[in-house]
Amino acid sequence: MTGPVQAVLRRAAWLLAACWLIAPVGAWIAHQRLGMALAPADWQTWMWVLAGAPWLEEWIFRSLLQQGLAQWLAPRWSAPRAAWLAALLSAAGFALAHAPAYGLAALWWGLPGLALAMLWRQGAGLPACVATHAWFNACLAGVSAWSLHG
Repeated sequence: MTGPVQAVLRRAAWLLAACWLIAPVGAWIAHQRLGMALAPADWQTWMWVLAGAPWLEEWIFRSLLQQGLAQWLAPRWSAPRAAWLAALLSAAGFALAHAPAYGLAALWWGLPGLALAMLWRQGAGLPACVATHAWFNACLAGVSAWSLHG
């Protein structure tokens, strides 16, 4: 692999690795310290948590919202500032989208939302963002299940 694809992977690789390594600790903190849980009751809900929701949310928040905001803001601001603001706004939207399930604690969802926004900004692409989002969900679901049975 050479050229632009390789450059994107190099730029995003460190952040992708950090997200995947930190996610279990973040899930434990979210569960133990903030009282957040993700406990799918049946296999259909598990499929939604691990596949459906990550695809839908990443498509909405990265492909549509973040990319659209960055393009809309670019003529008004410098491209790097527009990209940063779009990342912050999409992370805020991601957190707010989780408010019905988590109330004010959903503000903490801004952290993984920002990590996903930064992955997108680094050029990781939709599949990498979806896989990372699914990993975040799997970590929280795993911690939640472990605490019920542990």
